[in-house]
Amino acid sequence: MTDKDLRRLFDLLVNGDIAPDEHEFLQQTLKSDANARAAFHERMDLEAGLRTWALEPAPATTAAQPENRTNDRPSSAMRWVYSLVALAAAVLLIAGVQAWNRFSDADPQHFAEGQANERLVHPPAATRLVGFIREQEGCRWSVRPVSTAGRFAVGKLELDKGVAEMSFDSGTDVTLEGPCEIEVTSIDTARLLAGNVCVNVGELSGGFTLETPESQIIDEGTEYAVSLDEESTEVHVFDGSVIWIPTSIKADVNNQAIEDRIEAGEAKSYLRSDPTKPKRIPFGQRQFVRQLEGRVQEQADGNLLAYDGFENLAGRVRRGRSGFGWSDGWQPSGRARGRVGEIVDCPDDVVFGLSRSQRRMMLLGQESDMRSSFEQPLILGTDECIYISVLVERQPSSSKEDSGLLQISLEPDLPGRGRRLHQLVSFGVTNEGFPFVNSGNVVSTTAVQIRVDQPYLFVLKASIGNGESRSSLRTYAASEAIDQSEPLIWTVLGEFSSSNYPATSIRLKTGESTGWRIDELRVGKTWRSATSIEAR
Repeated sequence: MTDKDLRRLFDLLVNGDIAPDEHEFLQQTLKSDANARAAFHERMDLEAGLRTWALEPAPATTAAQPENRTNDRPSSAMRWVYSLVALAAAVLLIAGVQAWNRFSDADPQHFAEGQANERLVHPPAATRLVGFIREQEGCRWSVRPVSTAGRFAVGKLELDKGVAEMSFDSGTDVTLEGPCEIEVTSIDTARLLAGNVCVNVGELSGGFTLETPESQIIDEGTEYAVSLDEESTEVHVFDGSVIWIPTSIKADVNNQAIEDRIEAGEAKSYLRSDPTKPKRIPFGQRQFVRQLEGRVQEQADGNLLAYDGFENLAGRVRRGRSGFGWSDGWQPSGRARGRVGEIVDCPDDVVFGLSRSQRRMMLLGQESDMRSSFEQPLILGTDECIYISVLVERQPSSSKEDSGLLQISLEPDLPGRGRRLHQLVSFGVTNEGFPFVNSGNVVSTTAVQIRVDQPYLFVLKASIGNGESRSSLRTYAASEAIDQSEPLIWTVLGEFSSSNYPATSIRLKTGESTGWRIDELRVGKTWRSATSIEAR
């Protein structure tokens, strides 16, 4: 690029006439060319100097000056010229600041990495940053958030595709699912204009108000989702409760404020033409922030019965279904209604050919106990098998007395203690760190312990019902290659067992002092459907 072309782009930027493609080209040039950045600094300094000069007051005439100095005073024409110059400088400065703001908001990291000694452009002080934004890979924006260094400001956003999470400084997380249009109005309020959002109000939050064009939705320590289209608004409450207040109609005929409460496990729909009349709808019917992995299903050739990659940016596992093949989210299980896991970022690594950069997984803490039900019970015929695979990683123990249990169970739909007594099969890792299979209430283990902080792939083969069956477990360390077909040698062979019950759910349970990271849970009818986890 010539100096002339660069100056032309600076002029367009200052005057606010730069086209989007020219703006992008200039931005990339400034990142890669130190001379261009220096010229840009010089030009912006000049604009700032013009403003300072234009706004400085003229020197006052002192008493020591002669009263009659008409020959030294500028003529009327010259005074007019000076005024025009000052006005032009002020206009240029205002346009330059506006253009500068647009430039700085387009990319919070304006210059190439490693240029720490270069000056950075920041949003003006009047732009209030109210939280952090995290977007999933593949997001496409019509209107990007005004942001810097990962923090977003008040203003309008339009997400065309993908999922993004906005963590407000007030303690509330709002997850957007494209296409979605929303306006951030303060540190604890936003206005949904179109699309789907999930709102999770944290324990430390003082509250959050989500508005729509016809209503206010006020939380009472809650987690809920809202879908807004041209005709209606749906509200699904997962925890706590919310209050729906129509704003287009302030009061009823008795001058009483109109409001409607929605409790956990409820879902209601409101016509936009009349937001005062709620209609109950099936809870969890709409899939919020559900990122189906199309290629996972394609690779499985229809043989994958259930899958959960835990790609949930909102960080919760009880928000309806995740992945596919499940009837609901993960729910507390056991007599004491154990803890459920949380969604966390994956390490930036590659495991069994799967790149986990920018992906999510589930963290099971100590004494976690949770269950998720299949969309359809697993009923298999004679000589049919199912394969369950899962990526697991044991966390360091918090106690000298090791209790590193991880138990993954296939369970029938039986009440009370019968569920445990009649579990079809379970597998995982014993307290001492040995992989095991529990089949027919007989526990079989391997002699080789797994290592802490090392990922493993566990694959279980099991028959369900139709007389006697046998379960087998194969474990793979990250350094091993996964067999392309069913192996002849298994890590653990379970005992023969029998069961007349179909499997209706999977249960995950951990011990008292060790947490586990869980990812890529698959239930399939073939070996390849359960083990094809390569990058996609």
